[in-house]
Amino acid sequence: MSTPIDNLYEENSGILEFLKSKNEISLFIDADNKLKKILIMSAASYFETRIQEIIRNFVLQASQDNSKIKALMEAKAISRQYHTYFDWEAQNANKFLKLFGDNFSTSFQVKIKNEQELEEAIRSFIQIGGLRNELAHKNFAAYHIEQTGQEVYELYQRAVKFVEEFEKALLDCPE
Repeated sequence: MSTPIDNLYEENSGILEFLKSKNEISLFIDADNKLKKILIMSAASYFETRIQEIIRNFVLQASQDNSKIKALMEAKAISRQYHTYFDWEAQNANKFLKLFGDNFSTSFQVKIKNEQELEEAIRSFIQIGGLRNELAHKNFAAYHIEQTGQEVYELYQRAVKFVEEFEKALLDCPE
């Protein structure tokens, strides 16, 4: 399934390829610098929206569509809370996973230990969130990102697995 981030990258990578083919190196570098910042902010925003959507769906399912529980969770656990879920300095999602209880956290930790790709997905997810914070709080226009636009997109592609696996695990959790 194609996401808005995939579309954004595909549209802009064509421009980059054109500039490269015309040997417009300065314009290529400038366009890539802009693309990677936009990709980071867009991917982080996309992940925030997806994680919140997953939690909302879980709350509705677990509460059997109870509007009072839904309203409470929205006001106190979902709306404007996303950036408190994670320790962006860490290289893991432990703080986030623990929000869903020890059993869920332990079960997901076992899954991470058994799947190297999932561990890499979490590191990529956390890295995107950390870069987003750097851009948002340390002078977006002047902040330098080491990665290329393609490398940022590859981070995003790896990170998607964490969101997908989290959703499956949360909705399939027996408790």
